[in-house]
Amino acid sequence: MSIDGLEFDHIGIAVSDLDACNNYLSSFSDMIMISEMFRDVNQNIKISFADFYGVKVELIEPLNKKKKSPVDKYLEKNITYYHICFKTMSLEDTISMMEDKGALVVIEPINAVAFNNKKIAFLLLKHLGLIELLEK
Repeated sequence: MSIDGLEFDHIGIAVSDLDACNNYLSSFSDMIMISEMFRDVNQNIKISFADFYGVKVELIEPLNKKKKSPVDKYLEKNITYYHICFKTMSLEDTISMMEDKGALVVIEPINAVAFNNKKIAFLLLKHLGLIELLEK
């Protein structure tokens, strides 16, 4: 059983200070910021996207550091890599196929502000780590 139609979208990076990170990265002449900053209250995160030498990168900071956010544990351990994201035509079908192959759903489908309220979900895959699925 193959998972047709998956398409790479971005790499998610956890950051403790989004403004400082954006300022630092903008000093690279070849890097072009490709988005504004998004505030997603439902996930308690601030997000911005950048095209870093041809790779789309999502930079994620907790919105309110007094509340839980998806990147807290990564930042506590000084781990910046958070996830890899793939677009899919059918979020539910892709989740079902990945679960059949042993993937664990860690965040059920929710609407995401940074993606015009399209649905996303997070799954944990053995040997690959956390992936995000984004409905096209």
